[in-house]
Amino acid sequence: MEKKPYKKNKTVKPKINDQKKVIKKKKTTKAKFKWTAEQKSSINKFVHETQALVKLQDWKIKVVWDADCDEFDDAYATNTPIGDSRHCEIRFSRRFLELDNYEMTQAVVHELMHCYLFAVEDYTEDMFELATDKKTYELFNIGHSKLIETAIDGIADGIAKNIPGYVLPNREKLLK
Repeated sequence: MEKKPYKKNKTVKPKINDQKKVIKKKKTTKAKFKWTAEQKSSINKFVHETQALVKLQDWKIKVVWDADCDEFDDAYATNTPIGDSRHCEIRFSRRFLELDNYEMTQAVVHELMHCYLFAVEDYTEDMFELATDKKTYELFNIGHSKLIETAIDGIADGIAKNIPGYVLPNREKLLK
């Protein structure tokens, strides 16, 4: 089994030969706004402040500003682990700017909570892949990814309500 050093943590869309597609491809909504330098700096600071609040100080978390997240489904943000280390990269899409302040707070916490479950997610998927045939693994992976996302979202909801909320600077000056 080949080790994947760089993995997106969102729902895997398998290709099942000669069968109906299990997941319908989502249409990506084009973002209305663009980030300003001040907003990028602000969200970067908030990620690292929140990282300390949720006890992830031993992680090296890098906020990356590139187009990859905007290309990925309709995600507001993604968190990608780097190898089997305590390093990851969080990317924010321009769609993130459409959220209200509470939703932004919850999305940041959500992405940080992935750090706690990366090892569980990868280990479970790797072991299941070794123990089953390809089609069974692909079907398992769909459900497993959705369950992980749902669990993380619930945890993030609880935490986001109990920490200082994020306030996007110059919301009224969002670039179009």
